[in-house]
Amino acid sequence: MRMRRPRWTLRRLASNVRLSRARITLAVWRRIDTRGIRVEPRRWKRASNALLSVLRSPKSNGPIWAITMARNEADILGETIDHLFAQGVDHVLVADHLSRDGTADVAREHGAMVVADELEPYWQSAKMMHLARVAVRHGAAWVIPFDADELWFSTDSRTLRDLLAVTDAHELVGDWLQYVPIDCGGTTYAARFQWRHVEPDRFEKAAFRANWLAYIRQGNHRASVPGPSTQCLRIAHYRYRTAGQMLRKAREGLDAWTLVKSTIRLSPWEDVVHLTEEELEERTRAALASAELVRDPVGEW
Repeated sequence: MRMRRPRWTLRRLASNVRLSRARITLAVWRRIDTRGIRVEPRRWKRASNALLSVLRSPKSNGPIWAITMARNEADILGETIDHLFAQGVDHVLVADHLSRDGTADVAREHGAMVVADELEPYWQSAKMMHLARVAVRHGAAWVIPFDADELWFSTDSRTLRDLLAVTDAHELVGDWLQYVPIDCGGTTYAARFQWRHVEPDRFEKAAFRANWLAYIRQGNHRASVPGPSTQCLRIAHYRYRTAGQMLRKAREGLDAWTLVKSTIRLSPWEDVVHLTEEELEERTRAALASAELVRDPVGEW
């Protein structure tokens, strides 16, 4: 595996310490209550874990935490959590963001810890860093910031645990592979959706070695941590599962994004929110007819 140069510098860290971000960080810390997490019950040990994560790198074979914020993802979240545990993840922490479909119950039924996120704005970066710091304080060696509709794999046949246990990298990067709703039949999304776009998404995803100062970017993509990174992951993404699900996701996402007052345009959502389900299905069929696709079922990885 070829190592890349570190993305973490003191200048990058200083750029993240701004008054506006500090205000958001404080609001997240106050409103998303994680005191019920008791993996490490000793307060002094939690503080020690946070400090030591900055002073020295955690061991590669230490506990793996997967963290996410989810909203109305009950149809797929259980499959995702089961997959993470099968890959050797020790703890899964879910922030339930105002779900109305039983997402929190599904997460608990599949073994995840759940906290309530009642902050409407789309402050994904701050919220994910809050969850990551919870993981660090409770002894995480690795943090996987995943989305509810993703399945994470190594690029070879190893489990995530086996891969993380031997790597010298501090950030493990993966291609974000976009699967499409061509239903091949089956009881899971991994079995049903076997076709994807040939080219990976322009954004990448990454897991990182636990560090209390790590910065997770908006969109839940790359992380800034000290140390080298390497490309050794692949992530199957099932963003579009049904027209109704996609429209609901787009509308809820845009509503939360408008509260951030950002000038950045969210093209995948803005391009579809005005459509009906029938119009979106028709547009999707036309797009898939001309798209470059490859059959690549994750069951064969």
